[in-house]
Amino acid sequence: MPLAKKSVKTRSFVLLLRQGARRLDALLSLKGLVLGSAVLLLLIAGNHENHVPAVGNWLFQISERMASAPTSDPEIALIRLDEDELLLVQQDPIQSAVLPLLLRKDKLIALVLPGAVRERPVQAEQLMLMLPGELMRQSPHLTEWRQQAAKADQLRERIRQGQLLIGLTKDGVSSFPEQAFPVKTPEHFSQMPLSVWLLSMGVPVDWMTAIGNWLQQRVTLTPAEWPVDPALSGAGYRASDSASDHATRQLIWQQESHIHGDLALALYLRYQLQSRHLEQEPSIVFRDGYAIELGDQLLPVNSDGAIVPATLSTDRLQYLSLQQSLRAPPAQPIWIFAASRAQLAEVAATVQALQHRHYFYQPYWNPWLFRVMLLLLCLYAVWIQPLLRRSTALLSGAFIVVILCVAQIAWQLGFKQLLPLPMLIQWFVPASLCMMLWQHRRGQQETLKWDFHRAQYQLAHQFYQQGKLNEALAALAPCYTRVAVTALLYDIAVQQERKRQYQDAALTYDKVMQRNPRFKDAAKRAEALSTLSDSTTLSVDFSGTQSLVMPAQEGVKPVLGRYQIERELGRGAMGTVYLGIDPKISRRVAIKTLSFREFDSDQLERIKERFFREAEAVGRLTHPHIVTVFDVGEEADLAFMAMDYVDGRSLDRCASEGTLLDIEEVYSIVAAVADALHYAHQQNIVHRDIKPGNILYDAASSQIKVADFGIARIVDDSKTKTGDMLGSPVFMSPEQLKGNKVTGASDIYSLGVTFYQLLTGALPFSGDSIANLAYHILNKKYVSVREVRPELSAGVVRVVNKALHREPSRRYANAGEMADAVRGLLSREFGRKAS
Repeated sequence: MPLAKKSVKTRSFVLLLRQGARRLDALLSLKGLVLGSAVLLLLIAGNHENHVPAVGNWLFQISERMASAPTSDPEIALIRLDEDELLLVQQDPIQSAVLPLLLRKDKLIALVLPGAVRERPVQAEQLMLMLPGELMRQSPHLTEWRQQAAKADQLRERIRQGQLLIGLTKDGVSSFPEQAFPVKTPEHFSQMPLSVWLLSMGVPVDWMTAIGNWLQQRVTLTPAEWPVDPALSGAGYRASDSASDHATRQLIWQQESHIHGDLALALYLRYQLQSRHLEQEPSIVFRDGYAIELGDQLLPVNSDGAIVPATLSTDRLQYLSLQQSLRAPPAQPIWIFAASRAQLAEVAATVQALQHRHYFYQPYWNPWLFRVMLLLLCLYAVWIQPLLRRSTALLSGAFIVVILCVAQIAWQLGFKQLLPLPMLIQWFVPASLCMMLWQHRRGQQETLKWDFHRAQYQLAHQFYQQGKLNEALAALAPCYTRVAVTALLYDIAVQQERKRQYQDAALTYDKVMQRNPRFKDAAKRAEALSTLSDSTTLSVDFSGTQSLVMPAQEGVKPVLGRYQIERELGRGAMGTVYLGIDPKISRRVAIKTLSFREFDSDQLERIKERFFREAEAVGRLTHPHIVTVFDVGEEADLAFMAMDYVDGRSLDRCASEGTLLDIEEVYSIVAAVADALHYAHQQNIVHRDIKPGNILYDAASSQIKVADFGIARIVDDSKTKTGDMLGSPVFMSPEQLKGNKVTGASDIYSLGVTFYQLLTGALPFSGDSIANLAYHILNKKYVSVREVRPELSAGVVRVVNKALHREPSRRYANAGEMADAVRGLLSREFGRKAS
């Protein structure tokens, strides 16, 4: 059976192509979007430690409110300096009014400056060499210099002893060649994706442990060796610039190969030294990736040495001005001086968070937890959720989100650790919704496919009963393989065999075997027919139009009623328009269709009524400039109307600047359309949608046709209603916009707008919305056509103005009068009459 074997191979290749297309479609669908976003998050899983997403911010606030804030009074006083005083402290601290406060021996002081501290140069030593001994002992300048020198020595000593800590902001740090940056240490071994690769390559676990221990080397932090100033040399610290809620505070900074502490960390350490009466300051050791050791204390931090202080820690702090502090020095043991309230709050909040351990941090294993949880959520969203019902999937997704939120808050309250669950929630919610939408669309597609299958089978069964075997085969081609489909194919093959269509019967039996190789005696019949069929192999190709669910064999056109469909002409407000042929008289017709599948069942009767009302309205019209309706019919899934086919195109292609027709042609067209409207109005039919798109014009034959009476209604007293707005807004008359009763005067107005556009390429009224457009039409005055196109005559201005008058009574009495006026223009300007 060479024919059967070839068909089986062809079908296998087609099935392979379809499977590849389905996989590609899945990658490009919502499901592919979810998988792609999950892969992207996996790639950046180790780079989000300092990121607090929107959901995380909300959960952070909830856990803060639930957490118990410190109840003891803060031991920090915040003193704000103005810009002038701050500048004086930087340039000449000895002369600053802040100096008495800086020299208080019983206080621990932190000074936040945007630049380095500078000492005013004093030439007193040269003065001492020049003055005699008696004058030198009595010189008031020398006495002042000695006093300043003593204060400078005290200031140096306080800086050296760590009683006065100087912090520099970002601007101050950037003024030095060696700037400070956040710590970028090697990742903890358990965070490294390299470990997975090493395991896969067979590297022993002992080697991996040794590598991990090497990465966990301990680094001792030292004060930054910044040149605070040549005379007042000492330690300078980096002060964080951010003071916003839920922002990370950097405790560890790196300057070239040196790692040092932040101003807040140094201030906390110095206060611990004083309050615990330690003789030696404990060294600061940074465990790579997760903690800071302060002697016998352990401060867990992020892998880059940062924390997130609680926002409630600064509520009870005291803010003072310099004048208030000089009059009555605060009693708190810690004083912080800064130029802005934000800098004061930032340092104080961090110190207080360290004192009370009231801060949060991200554990070193966050990236791996993020990866594992993301894979689990992705597994659920992509593979498990589509198996659930929509309501069940919605409830289970909400349950997962609630569990993640509760886990985040509980873990934050219990362990002061920030987990990556908020970012997972922000990914999971839209991913789950996308998968639900994907599942819904997939269900709709399956429903449509089965509806298509049932419709095709019913259509094929009807063709079979009518004896149209080829059409029945074409209708069965896209159907699923079911017993009823296979049985109908077998019956068709038997009928073809009885009609001695042996070659066609052999092909049909082959189709039966493709669906079920053991169905009845199809294989035996095909083998018997192979000796009778010609050697020529028929290629059967099923194709269909874009809108009609009517596939057909090659050489057999789809049909509607008795009309064969040639091709699609276009799409209108009511449906798709095709070029068809009446086989009985070989006449070409334009077939307008209305698919019932596009409408709900409750709307279908109203749509049918409107469609057949159009046929009734247009069928009553017999005029050379109106499209003629020949036939109308209804099938199972659509209705159709066969109309006169016009070789030409609509005038909307000739209604813009650069594509305008000659003025003489425009006059002829408008006169012909006015005649057609006059005739329709005499038959009590109003078009309601006159525009260039509904006027067909063939320049070669000068044929003019008014088309698409799809929103026309019979103007009968028993049926006419007000309040309906149908048609194109830019061409609507004022009374139509108001919802008043529409008469033939409305078509005259629309024809006036069309006349205006065909002459100028522009519209008399426009607007960015329907309301704005309606306001212009009802209240504004349009630009005269002569102003847009100066070569136009005054006569055409009068015709357009009268047609576009807002009052229907001031327009032409009827469309025939307007046609006569346009013919008068033709006669006066071009010396001829319109046909």
